[in-house]
Amino acid sequence: VTIVPTSPSKFEADKKHYPPLKDDHRVNVDRAFVKQLSAILRIVFPSWRSKEVGIVALHSAFLVLRTLLSVAVARLDGKIVRALVSADGKGFVKGLGLWFALAVPSTYTNSMLRHLQSKLALHLRTRLSRYTNDLYLSSAPDLRYYRVGPEGGLEGVDQYITTDIAAFCESLSALYGNMMKPTLDMFIFTAQLARSLGLFGTIALFGNYFATASILRAVTPAFGRLAAVEARLEGEYRAGVARVGREAEEVAFYNGGLREKDILWRAYLRLIKHVNSIYKIRIAYEWTEDYVIKYMWSAAGYLLISIPVLFGRKRSVGIQAGPAPPPKNPGLLTLETGEVVENAVARRTEVGKTAIARVLAGLWKADGGEIERPERGEKGVFVVPQRAYMVVGTLRDQIIYPHSYAQFKASGRTDEDLMKILEVVHLAYLPDREGGWTTRKEWRDVLSGGEKQRMGMARLFYHHPKFAILDECTSAVSTDVEGLMYQHAKDMGITLITISHRPSLTKYHTRLLTLVGDGQGTWTETRIGTEEERMGIEREIAFLEGRLKE
Repeated sequence: VTIVPTSPSKFEADKKHYPPLKDDHRVNVDRAFVKQLSAILRIVFPSWRSKEVGIVALHSAFLVLRTLLSVAVARLDGKIVRALVSADGKGFVKGLGLWFALAVPSTYTNSMLRHLQSKLALHLRTRLSRYTNDLYLSSAPDLRYYRVGPEGGLEGVDQYITTDIAAFCESLSALYGNMMKPTLDMFIFTAQLARSLGLFGTIALFGNYFATASILRAVTPAFGRLAAVEARLEGEYRAGVARVGREAEEVAFYNGGLREKDILWRAYLRLIKHVNSIYKIRIAYEWTEDYVIKYMWSAAGYLLISIPVLFGRKRSVGIQAGPAPPPKNPGLLTLETGEVVENAVARRTEVGKTAIARVLAGLWKADGGEIERPERGEKGVFVVPQRAYMVVGTLRDQIIYPHSYAQFKASGRTDEDLMKILEVVHLAYLPDREGGWTTRKEWRDVLSGGEKQRMGMARLFYHHPKFAILDECTSAVSTDVEGLMYQHAKDMGITLITISHRPSLTKYHTRLLTLVGDGQGTWTETRIGTEEERMGIEREIAFLEGRLKE
């Protein structure tokens, strides 16, 4: 397959065809829509000699042929009905034979129309996907695949490039046939009927066309806007499901399954509510459409047929009667009955420290021994992971997660209490900066890495658990703010089990658990402040210096 990439000069030349829309622009078939469609047509139909133009021309020829065959079938249908009414057996058999003869080109024409429509959709998708992929997967210095998410704020790029382009090309190829066929039918059938209707009947027929179009346009809802809202809600629901899969471990650490289920269910209900409203709107619209198309047009047809009979010379008129499991824990930590590891700091990298957090949180099952701990949750063991998870919702929801707003109100807490927590974690400026507690944003993009980690500590202070497992949860926070938060946690009486590389956190703990990382599950546990612990730190410094030299 020969791949011809789109040149950068082509993108520069096409910029003028894609002016940005205003923020208050509403989806509609207007001038902006025509400009956008014209810009896309320049991509999918690059020249008059392209294959796509040839497919459209062949498709048009088959559309004309189908309309002519429809006229022939309508005439033949009238002759068969007349033969039956007049008891003309020979004429009936002849008409039936012609009926089966016309069925061969008619069925072939319909099959070719469907084939050409699918082929056109595939060619359009290929052109548009080639252009979009070259634009999105651009090389340095553009790097649009990297900048479009965090900087442009464009969500669901994968859906736009794959699903939406395919759906658009399918709709565009079908739109041409759906518009071309009625137009051809209108003019060709009108030309045939004009021979029997005369000038007055032809004018009345076009008047009926205009009246029908006016009525349907007046009662047609804004299906484009409704479809846009449906696509947005569908995308939100899909993104919510994907978010849980992407952030599964962080959600599990927070024990936020019920909260996430509530968020997804609310997103689904919003989608279903909107879809049901569309169905209700369609009832009134389709009722009007059926009444106008079927009954008003039938009445108009009878009136038009009566014109040559009642007001002109008799004619013979033909009437159409119908046609994988987690890795095993490398080490076994055994504690004597009644012994409690109150605080611990593990500093060496790539030795399975996070595995301890997962086992203590109950996400993984230990291979041996027994673990006795309080229930995982707000009042038992609370885990604050390194990658802070930002839930979909308001600024208030970020602090109280996994609590819902109803649980927050039931607890008797107030926004003033939350503000005090934000002051502790040095985020008191957020409500004013972001527009208040009820502001809803994509917080994982709005907050910086340090702000998100401090928000994780704010959740810890809000829930006030007995035990807290802090897994590198302040790696992006300055040491002074980090120390203030740790001291506040101790003042609250929270027992801290910390996984960190920072020796400065040692002073907030009483015991040091060191994982050697030799593949044998070797570990040591010492009291912080003893001579043994100081010698262990010196050995670790020597180990790190050796790694740096390597």
